[in-house]
Amino acid sequence: MARARMARRVALPIAALGLALALGACGAASGATTASSGTGAAPASAPTLTGAAAGQVIFEQSCASCHGVGGVGQTFTMDDQSIAVPAITYSELEALYHDKYDSMVVATITTGVDEEGQPLNRMMPRWTIFSSDQMDALVAYLKTLQ
Repeated sequence: MARARMARRVALPIAALGLALALGACGAASGATTASSGTGAAPASAPTLTGAAAGQVIFEQSCASCHGVGGVGQTFTMDDQSIAVPAITYSELEALYHDKYDSMVVATITTGVDEEGQPLNRMMPRWTIFSSDQMDALVAYLKTLQ
């Protein structure tokens, strides 16, 4: 009986220590900090991007590799084929879409069809992963590209 009581007295602090270490590791892995900066102020968080600024990030991560920086289009070679990727600047697309610019850009990006409803080149991904807020931000950014 005494041996069982002793085992519990030892096991409980060890379990608590293990839990504390595990929680500390989780905090470190998630970027949380426990050390004080000495200023008494809470650490500043990164600003949340919205509008065209958020759209620029999406464009740079998802579109620029094919459409080029600034959406000016480019030609590249893949599997010994020359592929001309069109410019997607606002001036280029607005001339095609006129007063339906926003809805046509979204349709083109998400469904892969052109202004006449015809399928785009099969190399163009159908970007269905973006939320409506992300699409709005991307459209806002595309409008800044001249």
